[in-house]
Amino acid sequence: MKGIIVTLLFAVGCMALLHIFVFQSLIIEDDLMAPDLHKGDVVLLLRYPYMVSSVNRGDIWAIRDSEILDKEYMRLIVGLPEERISMKDGILTVDGDQGRISREMPIFSNSPGSLHDIGAIDAHEYFVLTNNPSENTVGLIDKRNILGKPFIRIWPMMHIGIL
Repeated sequence: MKGIIVTLLFAVGCMALLHIFVFQSLIIEDDLMAPDLHKGDVVLLLRYPYMVSSVNRGDIWAIRDSEILDKEYMRLIVGLPEERISMKDGILTVDGDQGRISREMPIFSNSPGSLHDIGAIDAHEYFVLTNNPSENTVGLIDKRNILGKPFIRIWPMMHIGIL
């Protein structure tokens, strides 16, 4: 009996350490990252993947809101450090070492003048947006607000799998 209790305590301790330092679960609260992630999905985040690999354009990352620290979002990385971001006539343009990319952003075409040069991204920042271009949820995030990279969906059961 004593051996079972010790084994259970050891397993609980290991799981707690893994949760604190390696993994974190996150419930998706909106449909802004559809079709990749949907409201109600539960994903496991790898907390510090950027220590092993770099943050790349097109990756989806969990980020913390810089003003409401307990609010977490999933966002698509579009602009990398030291790149230049601009918007004109509803087109988001990123200029950087990897060349120029453009993405149509319908919400920005309604703004007066529609010409907006966000400028160069600082060395510790990333430019993010959602998969839904009609939502005005874009902006710069500080590297310190990156929580982790989702690597597996664990709920709903019929959509369990590697992301």
